[in-house]
Amino acid sequence: MDFRKKLAIFLVVVLSVVVTVRVSGASEFLTVEYLKLILEKNLFVAVGIFVGLFVIANLLYIPGFIFLLAPVLVLGKQKAFFLMFFTGSISCLVSYFLIGYFGKNLLRNFKNQYAQKAFDRLDKRPLQSIFILRLLMQTNPALNYSLAMSGVRFRDYMLGSLLGLPIPIAIYCLTFEFFASFLI
Repeated sequence: MDFRKKLAIFLVVVLSVVVTVRVSGASEFLTVEYLKLILEKNLFVAVGIFVGLFVIANLLYIPGFIFLLAPVLVLGKQKAFFLMFFTGSISCLVSYFLIGYFGKNLLRNFKNQYAQKAFDRLDKRPLQSIFILRLLMQTNPALNYSLAMSGVRFRDYMLGSLLGLPIPIAIYCLTFEFFASFLI
């Protein structure tokens, strides 16, 4: 399949999911209050729902702070850290395979000197590059999409993600707990 067809299919799928979520009203359930209620009632079911909602929201570029704040408020910073690390890792995994299925190596087809420099660095030091990118951008969908369409190996993608996510997640947990202590 050529580059333009892959790009067209990818855009149609993403737009279809966005429209479906908006039209169905599913985006209205993505509030802090709703997530707190779910987490308080049944932890195991809540974790499954939380992971699913986070993955979907991450794929649709819905702001992740809603999902990061709720566990800190309900579970406390230690449990929230592990939940958010697990959820972020699953989200990265799903993004890699779903986006990579449609667009593996898609970005390499762009003939641009800046893109080529970025790919050269990514190819020379994939683990280090992904680690640094995760420190800076965490589970940002644009990063997930770009890495999945860059042709980077899964092992490097996942290991770099697992090593790069804990520090920013810990910072989020501490920050949210600090500010929550003033608000609640």
